[in-house]
Amino acid sequence: MAVRFPKEGNEYWPLPPDYPSLDGNGQRLARLNACFLQQTPEDYVAAWSFFRSHYLFPPATPVGMFYRHGVQPSPPSHYQVTHDQMAYQLCAFAAPRSFAKSTLLREWNLLELLTKAHWEIIIFLAKDQFVSEQISLYKALLETNARIIDDFGWYWRKTVGVESLRPKRGTGMWSNHQIQLTTGSMVTGLSITGRALGKRPHVIRFDDVEKDDSLVKEPSDRIEAFRNMLLNVVYPMAEEGCRITVIGTLLSRRSFLYWMMKTADVRIEDHWHRTLLAVQMDGKDLWREKMGPEWQERQKAAMGVTAYRAQYMNDPGTEADRVLRIHDDLCTYSIDTPDQASVDSPLNSVAVLSSHQLQGREGGGSEGRPIPKRITRPLGASIARMYRFVTVDWAPTTSDTSDYSGIHVMGLENTPEFRDTLWSLELWLGKCRQHELVRHIYRLAMKWQVRVVGVEAFGPYMELYERLREDLPGLCGLGTVPPAVLPLRFPPYLEKADRIKGLEWRFDQFRVKLPRHLKNQWPYRELWRQIENFTDDLALLEHDDAIDTLAMHQAIAKPHKHAVADVAPGEKLDPIEMLRAGRSVDEATGLGVILGMDLGTLPAEVLFAARDRHHKRLSEDPANFATWVQMN
Repeated sequence: MAVRFPKEGNEYWPLPPDYPSLDGNGQRLARLNACFLQQTPEDYVAAWSFFRSHYLFPPATPVGMFYRHGVQPSPPSHYQVTHDQMAYQLCAFAAPRSFAKSTLLREWNLLELLTKAHWEIIIFLAKDQFVSEQISLYKALLETNARIIDDFGWYWRKTVGVESLRPKRGTGMWSNHQIQLTTGSMVTGLSITGRALGKRPHVIRFDDVEKDDSLVKEPSDRIEAFRNMLLNVVYPMAEEGCRITVIGTLLSRRSFLYWMMKTADVRIEDHWHRTLLAVQMDGKDLWREKMGPEWQERQKAAMGVTAYRAQYMNDPGTEADRVLRIHDDLCTYSIDTPDQASVDSPLNSVAVLSSHQLQGREGGGSEGRPIPKRITRPLGASIARMYRFVTVDWAPTTSDTSDYSGIHVMGLENTPEFRDTLWSLELWLGKCRQHELVRHIYRLAMKWQVRVVGVEAFGPYMELYERLREDLPGLCGLGTVPPAVLPLRFPPYLEKADRIKGLEWRFDQFRVKLPRHLKNQWPYRELWRQIENFTDDLALLEHDDAIDTLAMHQAIAKPHKHAVADVAPGEKLDPIEMLRAGRSVDEATGLGVILGMDLGTLPAEVLFAARDRHHKRLSEDPANFATWVQMN
């Protein structure tokens, strides 16, 4: 059992305070003790720090052999990463280029290889060439590093009787892919594209397995292959106590590591410790001695902002990839001074709705930076002016890997300040049975007093549509007008990606508002994730349920390719007056004005006139029937 010496007042820690006065054997034992003390994550950090400084730093190891560009003081993040990979059984780290990721892994591997008997380590690298280079480095150090040979060779000779750490020819593995010490400890290097894993190691470490750029150019099959290997081959080993660490750089949003760091898959999110590092975080430099402000500016100038953000900020998203862009002010809103009504009965809330209107652009042109103008209004009164509806995306299965069911409450506003603007009012995502989903729909429909519930109505989804038509009136009860249940049908040629892409104009013209105050809370966290990762091929979306419910509004309210005409400040938008004037369809939404209204409030002459106009249109052009919103 290794001895833990006091740290306070000990300038030689983790060595004993009297280290200089010890004889040669005493000092050797003290050094070995510092390396063998690994009982806690804090101990491990101390052991690693001493091991590298005494046994691996020059002059113990020639310059360029282990540290290609010399030795620089480690930043605090090196110590934290080292701590966490010991503290957590399953760890994933995304770190920038030049962070010395591979060096850290090599130091951990060597420390454990030399201090643990019968300890098995497996390292995965991008390709066989990298495997050979790393294992050859271990071999060279074990064969030539005098400090390692003298101290650790002496220790294992005294404890287990071996003549040397290296096995005799023909008695053990000593190749460019696997080495086995006479203590029984071994390290095996495998290419991520090579043969399958067939061992039961104590530690598995993935070292920048996507470093080969060709690996990230085949997103769909590559990510799926990595994912299957991790979850079906490697992950089960964790159940037997194996520690697994994945470390690399987010080269692309189509990379395996990006999926691993960003996924909401419970198999990852609930079990893995994930850390995302960038050269600058919260205004602070990650490694100032090596990658300070001047270095950062030089890198940006040399490689371009896009490549710089991918390789050093772990933000590989490009403008070419991102179809939908959320403007922090103009595409969001917040609720200031919220009250209980804003949670339970928002139409009765006196809280403040804070949002922004486009005031103009810098330089006066159409391409200048947008200038937001903050507007505050009463929440309840603002919502009351919106045309409110619900869209539903039903997932018939509820397994761990199935999609979520989604319910999205939205409102369309057409006022002088916010012409043809879509507001996301509330979002629900979950996995539940159909009858539970119906009750969630009813609850949200009543809370927001919506006029329409839109449900996809084709194939297996017809079942939910029919059930809602039957159940909603009963749930609402007598004296309450239930929302209309609208069958949402999209053209068969319209792919889901095209449907979602139909949101692009809204984001570009800032005619969509998302609740900024809920951005980091489920399920809006997932909606933000899906919006930011939407591409034309859907390759980066593990799930698309949240964003799809947002896109479904296009089947309820006709999408406009440009802003609708201004509404004069004094113009009345009363539905009865619109019907009396012969306007049966709201130009802002494309919806029938009569939808969701209590027909008992309509004057008889208005109702009869609307009926006569409707039948006249049908008789003149039967195709108009397809555009008439069906009533329940």
